[in-house]
Amino acid sequence: MAPQNPQDNDRALLSSAIETATPSRLRKAFQEICDKSPEAFNLACSALLTKPGTAAAAEGSNAASAGDKRKRFEICIQCEKEYNVETNDEKSCVWHSGELDVDDDDDFWADHDEDIHGIIDSDELREQYPEGYTWSCCGERGGTSEGCERGPHESEPGMIAKSSRTRLGYILNQDT
Repeated sequence: MAPQNPQDNDRALLSSAIETATPSRLRKAFQEICDKSPEAFNLACSALLTKPGTAAAAEGSNAASAGDKRKRFEICIQCEKEYNVETNDEKSCVWHSGELDVDDDDDFWADHDEDIHGIIDSDELREQYPEGYTWSCCGERGGTSEGCERGPHESEPGMIAKSSRTRLGYILNQDT
């Protein structure tokens, strides 16, 4: 049997460390690598920034002027998902324009006791039991409906996806 390459061992160990590190630790390490290595900085810019003249640069860019680079990936304020600004078009985003309302017409909540299980009309139960709610914009059941509106993704500077906000809030409180 041929001896194993030590670099292969390091690559496997690094891969495992990346998979298990917290997002804030990864950000800090990535920033330090970019600060110390011009090559890493250029690779990161190529992966995470987009150049002027792309379709995204004209789409209501967050860039200060047409000659500025901008982030390649944004979080949509409509669907709350990450998207690539270079591939964003008129059919990229699907979302609901309304609110999730309690579905009183169905017997989903028939056995629910608010004193024991919590208030039905709450964000927590909307997230846990979306099928017990309907969208005010289209009447579709919350857990099964993809969305009733379609258009381009829209971003707001500095927005973090809702699922990431929840996860990061927990992680940031756990980091040392």
